[in-house]
Amino acid sequence: MTYVVGLTGGIGSGKSTVAEYFREFGAPIIDADVLARELVMPGKPAFEAIIHHFGPSILAEDGTLNRHLLREIVFNHLEEKAWLESLLHPLIFHVFRQEISKITYPYCIVVVPLLTEHYEHYKNDFDHIIVIDTTEAHQLAWAAKRDHCSESLIKKVILTQASRNERLNIANTVLSNKSNFETLKNKVKDLHHIFFTQGSI
Repeated sequence: MTYVVGLTGGIGSGKSTVAEYFREFGAPIIDADVLARELVMPGKPAFEAIIHHFGPSILAEDGTLNRHLLREIVFNHLEEKAWLESLLHPLIFHVFRQEISKITYPYCIVVVPLLTEHYEHYKNDFDHIIVIDTTEAHQLAWAAKRDHCSESLIKKVILTQASRNERLNIANTVLSNKSNFETLKNKVKDLHHIFFTQGSI
């Protein structure tokens, strides 16, 4: 059985960077955000459900979802955020379990931004959980650069996500992302060796 490592953290904490380091060391990566994007492509059941719920104004000119508009809506109306998560998360974890069953590498990394928020439902899917810990200033700077979002929207996202203490409470490993990339990569390398050994037992 593959040793399944959950990787989580708040917006702009460095999840993608850490996942890419694990990938460089050979680990398969399953990203919940990537799965979610695939699940809301035109023709998929989740796409049709979202159009039915929000109306055709949620579409971009090319017929795909206007993801920027959708993000604005869900982080300004928490009931819409709850509806969207209740639609997507069971689908995401269904696909994630299918992907896990295909992996032959000793371990894999599963990136789940909202793992803390849904921990009670999915905790049995993971053998180990890494929480990336960073400062709010880092989150604001990184998310603004990556997503081209306003600081006010990013702060709303942070407020709707689990608190730092809630994340730390589910962690088997806390990975600090408060220094430089070289230090972070070396920490990931150490974890890679631990997980590879654990998954090879």
